[in-house]
Amino acid sequence: MDFIFNELCFGNVATDIHAGKKGINNLLQVCKKGRESGMSRLAIRTDFYEQYLAENYCVRDWLSDPSVTRTYKDLLLSIVRHPYIEDGDTSTEERFISSYGFLNEEKNTSVEGLAVAYLYKTIAVSLCSAEKWNSHEIDIRFSEADSEDQNIKVRHASQISHIEQHKDWIISRLGIKLAVTDLQIQQKAISLRDDHGKDLLLKFSKKLIRSPYVTRVINSLPFNPHNNDFVKSCYPDGRVELVLTGTDQGLGLVIQTTGTTLLETEAVAAILREEFNNEY
Repeated sequence: MDFIFNELCFGNVATDIHAGKKGINNLLQVCKKGRESGMSRLAIRTDFYEQYLAENYCVRDWLSDPSVTRTYKDLLLSIVRHPYIEDGDTSTEERFISSYGFLNEEKNTSVEGLAVAYLYKTIAVSLCSAEKWNSHEIDIRFSEADSEDQNIKVRHASQISHIEQHKDWIISRLGIKLAVTDLQIQQKAISLRDDHGKDLLLKFSKKLIRSPYVTRVINSLPFNPHNNDFVKSCYPDGRVELVLTGTDQGLGLVIQTTGTTLLETEAVAAILREEFNNEY
């Protein structure tokens, strides 16, 4: 699981070169701390090296600055990868192309890295160049094709303390290696009974199948009006029963996931709960 760099933090350059150096050094310490918990690389845009840390001092200048320790330079070069979306990951690329997002507090500021971090369900990282980046989560407004706008909280870090807040979550995500499906979204079948609430379940199913851990929607569940847990049941063969607890009837679905053991299925269900609970 890689960090995704938030390119918007370059919009606030440091007051001087010394502060600019301190900022990128802090970013590297954040990444180093995350790697101790199992995070991998830092995904950047191709123009990363041309962005300014301070006036007349860009990342490329920092890399060639003899006063900067070789250890920091080597660390950066060893962990970065680009572009944001990995080569060959057509599913995420298609989702990104058909979506848009912007900062909740600045409705004219579109986001790229933060949106990719949300799609990958990973952590965005920033230079702590402004107070708005000094947070363990960033609010964005996000929408994909055929979906309504929704408020999203993207996991985020610009300080080591933020990584500490995410530590248990990182371990929970990386402790079990989960398979993802090769199926494209349009190849994932949705089968529902012709019951009351079918329209809502169909709309929700179209969101669910965007998950790389969901392979198909098997059927509707009988009504569960008294169920108060989004995840009703998990099975060793990868099936998960979900209940839309916010509906009076307790509408529900049986879905097939990529889980091959009960432990894997429960881990997938936890991811689905985080992403889709109340998204109907």
